[in-house]
Amino acid sequence: MTQQDLMHMTVVHYHTVNEQMLNINGTLFGGTAMGWMDNAGHELSIALTGKTMYTFTVDKIKFIKPVFLHETVEVLAQPFELGPVKLVLQVTITADPNGPNRRTAITGLFTFVQVDEQYRPHRIQYRQETEGIC
Repeated sequence: MTQQDLMHMTVVHYHTVNEQMLNINGTLFGGTAMGWMDNAGHELSIALTGKTMYTFTVDKIKFIKPVFLHETVEVLAQPFELGPVKLVLQVTITADPNGPNRRTAITGLFTFVQVDEQYRPHRIQYRQETEGIC
């Protein structure tokens, strides 16, 4: 895979909001949403590297629109920056992705790293053409 090929990879997950996922305002709890975003990002980071990856930072989380009970959401992770030591992914939650109320609800940047035996970040080795993709 070339760097350009890797930049076009995505992971998409779908979830439906139930009562246990609501906050005091009756909308999707931000912690649940961030967990979904981290899971999608983690899956993509592994697909891009074929290695164990760790969430390093979460930045620029924007809660743009609320998500309500029984709504389906799409969680889309896509590469933002494929650096030598850090892998930054743009993760977006879209509410009602196939319906009339489709809207971007939450966005954020999730940074992943590979670590050595002392859990220090080290150079990332991305998948090569001969390795294939999960």
